[in-house]
Amino acid sequence: MMMMAVVEIVIVLLIVVIVVVMVVMMVLNMVIMAVMMVVNVMVVAMMAFMVFFMVV
Repeated sequence: MMMMAVVEIVIVLLIVVIVVVMVVMMVLNMVIMAVMMVVNVMVVAMMAFMVFFMVV
């Protein structure tokens, strides 16, 4: 009986860990995408400023 309970607890813990890891990966992906978008916007703005100053 004790062994079965331990096995069930271990299985539940494994499932919880897998779910948490998946959620963390999703959040990290969203953060990385947001950072990349911000970096792209900053690079485009820098290029626009450079072109603007070169023209002026």
